[in-house]
Amino acid sequence: MFEGIGDIPKQAMQKLTNKFSNFSKASIGGDRYIKCEGMVAIDGDTFSCQPKNGEMYFVRIRGIDAPEKTQNEGEVSLMKLKKITSGKTVKTMDVGVDSYGRRVAHATADDDLIALEMIRSGNAIKMLDEVKSKEDKMIEDAEQGAAGYIN
Repeated sequence: MFEGIGDIPKQAMQKLTNKFSNFSKASIGGDRYIKCEGMVAIDGDTFSCQPKNGEMYFVRIRGIDAPEKTQNEGEVSLMKLKKITSGKTVKTMDVGVDSYGRRVAHATADDDLIALEMIRSGNAIKMLDEVKSKEDKMIEDAEQGAAGYIN
C-alpha cells in the first residue's frame, strides 16, 4: 500500500535541485558587462567599482535590499557580500541610476549573479518593481529558495 513512499522526499529534493540548478551559474556576461578591476563592498547591496580605464563609480545591486552597515544585521550582510566577491572577477551591467546617483546594476562574481546568493543566504530580500530581463527573472525565482530574511 505504501510502496515507494520512501522515495517521495528524494523526488521532492530532486525537483528542487532541478529547479534551482539552472541558477547556480548565472550564465550571463559578455559585452553587456563591465569588469571591475577594483571593488570595495560598502554594505550588503552597494559597492564601488573601478573599471580599468574609467572613473570609479558606486553600484546599487539591482533586485535586492540589504540592511545598511549601521542597521541590525548590516555587518553580517556586508561580510556576506565580501565573501561572495572575494578573489573573484566582479562585473556590472547598468540598468539605471537611483535617487542617490548610484548606478543600479546587475552584478556578477565569476559570472554568478550576486543578488541570487544574497537572497538565498537570507542576507537580502528581493526588491524588484518589475521583471525586465533574464537576470530579473532569476532574481524573482530565487526568493522561493531563500534561507530566510534579515529584517
